[in-house]
Formats: sequence, structure tokens, C-alpha cells
Amino acid sequence: MNKLLGILIVLALILPATAKESHPSNMVEISYGLETDWHPYAEPGKINIIDFFSPYCPPCMQYAPLLLEMAKSRSDVKIIKININREGIQGIDWKSPVAAQYGLKSVPRFIYVDQNGAVCEDDQAREKLDAMLEPYQYVVFDLALKKNPNDTRTLYNRALYCMKRQEYGQAIADLETIIETSEQQFEAVHYNLACCHALAGNIELALDALEKSLDMASKNPESGLPEHFKKDSDLRPLYGASRFKALVGKDNRRKVMEAFEEAQK
Repeated sequence: MNKLLGILIVLALILPATAKESHPSNMVEISYGLETDWHPYAEPGKINIIDFFSPYCPPCMQYAPLLLEMAKSRSDVKIIKININREGIQGIDWKSPVAAQYGLKSVPRFIYVDQNGAVCEDDQAREKLDAMLEPYQYVVFDLALKKNPNDTRTLYNRALYCMKRQEYGQAIADLETIIETSEQQFEAVHYNLACCHALAGNIELALDALEKSLDMASKNPESGLPEHFKKDSDLRPLYGASRFKALVGKDNRRKVMEAFEEAQK
């Protein structure tokens, strides 16, 4: 018994240190819901990124691998991750002491400190950070797809990312892979495929994908598809175009609507 207790004590001492070593030396995670001051962890002369996050926040988890890849490759950056969740709390812990300390009402929230110590927060900080993370986006997608080439979530996120960058060929390929390999079909996948085809000039393929999307929506009572669009097939593409989200910007949204309208003439 004493020998077993000794082993458990050794493991308790070793395992936390091993877990920390999995992060680069220029990335630390602190707080775990308790009040904290990030300033002692910041390094003068470097770009310091303070990342308030919750492990139950999907957008936070999308940023996590990007921040990790950037930390691995940039020694001029220090990343301070502040976990707002107290141990044992499931869901985003808005009532944690650290959330109250910094008045957090949404996560992720970022603070950006440049090499000269100038600080910016919120939208301005996120804009600067997003520009820094841009080179790592495809790296993260590739790493995830090497583990599982047909991972629906990663393929869909990469498709949406490619749509924003107007890389419609890759977006179409990813969306078609989801349709071919996923047992569960989603209206949004066919719908975004329709929009990609329209923007790429493949109007017939766009209309075909849109029709499949609207068929799925018409069978879903919560889709919000008006009855007259369900009944009148000539109006359905126009409705689909009007529902196009601003994922690829207003100019491209207008092009999609014009493409669908032209197809109806």
C-alpha cells in the first residue's frame, strides 16, 4: 500500500509538468476561473496575446490550434491563455471570478500588446490577431485532415474559409466530399455548394445543388421556407439566392442573386 501511494504521489508530481511541456515555452494557460493578473506573464519586447476563453466555447476552440501553431513558429510572440471556467463547471462559466473581474460578456476576447507595450482590445485586437493567424489556417486544416480525411467539421470549416477567400474550387471539393462520405446530409452543405457553383459560373450545377437544399428545407418544419416557395418550383432558386448569407461578402452575394435570376429568364 505504501509503495502504491508513493507511485501515485510521484505521478501526481510528474503528470502536470508533462502536460505543461506539451505547450511551447511562449504559451501559458492560467486562471481556471479564478481572478488573475496577466501582466506578470507578459514579456517586454514581444507581441503578447491575451486570450480569454472557455473550453465550452466553439469559436474559442477554433482559435486554439491556430494560436498553438503560431506559438510554435514565432518566438517573438507570447500567448497568455486565460481559462474562464472553474473546475467542475460545465458550459461557459460567466459567473466565474475572472469573468467578473474583466467584465466578460462574450468569448473569445483578446487583448493585443505590441512590442512597444501599446495595448488594444476587442475588435481591434481580433483584427490584428486574425491577420497574424492567416498563414496558419491551412496548416491547422491539413493537420486535422491527416488524422481523419473525411472529418465533416474540418471539411466544412475549410469550405467556408475558402468561400471567404473566393477559392471556390477547393470549397466545392470539400463540400462534395462531405456529401459523398457523410451518412447525415445537411441543408447548409448543399446550399453553400450551390452558392459556390454560382460564383464559379456553374449555373446548372448551382441550381441542382440549390434544389436539393430546398427539398431538404421543405421537409424541415423549422426551416422557415414559405409555403409559396415550397409549391412554386420557379420561385425556389430566387428564394435560395435571397437567403444567401454574407459569408463571401456583399459583392459576391449580389453576383449569386444575379446568377440565379439570370437562370430563371
